[in-house]
Amino acid sequence: MIYLDNNATTRLYQSVYHKHCEILHRFFGNPSSLYPAGVEVKAMIERSRVQVASFINADLSAGDTILFTSCATESNNSALHSAIHPNSHGKHIIISAVEHPSISVTASNFEKAGAKVTKIGVDSDGNLRLEELCSAITDETVLVSIMYVNSETGVIHDIANVVRTVKNIRENIIVHTDAVQAAGKIPIDVQALGVDMLTLSGHKFHAPKGVGVLYIRRGVPFVPFVLGGHQEHSLRAGTENTASIVALGEAAAITKAEMASGSVETISKLKEFMENKLKIIFPESIIFGEKAPRVCNTTNIGFRNILGHKLVLQLAKKGIYVSSGTACNSSSAKPSTVLTAMNVPNEYISSIRISLDSFNTEQNIIDLLIALEEILRGKK
Repeated sequence: MIYLDNNATTRLYQSVYHKHCEILHRFFGNPSSLYPAGVEVKAMIERSRVQVASFINADLSAGDTILFTSCATESNNSALHSAIHPNSHGKHIIISAVEHPSISVTASNFEKAGAKVTKIGVDSDGNLRLEELCSAITDETVLVSIMYVNSETGVIHDIANVVRTVKNIRENIIVHTDAVQAAGKIPIDVQALGVDMLTLSGHKFHAPKGVGVLYIRRGVPFVPFVLGGHQEHSLRAGTENTASIVALGEAAAITKAEMASGSVETISKLKEFMENKLKIIFPESIIFGEKAPRVCNTTNIGFRNILGHKLVLQLAKKGIYVSSGTACNSSSAKPSTVLTAMNVPNEYISSIRISLDSFNTEQNIIDLLIALEEILRGKK
């Protein structure tokens, strides 16, 4: 197969796979146990915590927290729950109109329970309307959650500027960012960003599924979302998923090293090659967010009056895998909420997302272009 859907999930690095299997087979002790088999495993988890902290430049020695969760959805839910649950001074949440469902649906549920939710719009290129954010903040605002990189278009939001803007208005507002699609594509530096909380997902950067991270800046109050045990420094109950946590640490270390050695530049050149060819072969197509800052690997393209999910299935028959949007919604034929928020013309509202990684080659792109031309020109 030709796998071009790396924003949905990624294959494991080989060393991560071996590490994961080794932990499952040899180091199966419960990290909460007092005897050596448990203490040894607990030390592995703590080493992984240090690796993840290094990946995002968190400072554990100063009191920053790396909290391991089951996935990014849990991390996002935990961030929103923690921000609004203990607050008596306000129940107002601000998010963007292009957030992942784990943010937007959770916020909607809080709204049904009496909270107020404001969605900040984006322009036609997918850039956040910062002036809307400024005017939306009130004395009741307790949380601003804006994703770092949009999962469908790859558009990068200036989170450091969002943080400065919010904190200049009210210092005690918690700022959270879903950085799932940033990992491995742009540097993540929580000190430079200034965020209070940040979410990662292991399987988006070559770790296993079933493990996520919530970074919590030192001094930021946190109310546990999952209760019933002392694990994760009493911030998340439940026996730790040791094998996946250790594999996540390994993946974070490898990804950091690969980025330092030029992986981002290599993927970016491959995307540029692909997009140049797409525009030549299909001059009426639209690459969404093309004029905005985007990550190195993501192309969301619309073809006039072509349904994205049908094109996905036709490409799959040829062994080429792309998606029609975020994986959580890709099975739906409904218009993308992201493209709708960008006011994309109706004839282009259904698109496909092509997302690359370091395993992809120029030949993969050539094969994709040939397949697209065969399908769209009726040359089957």
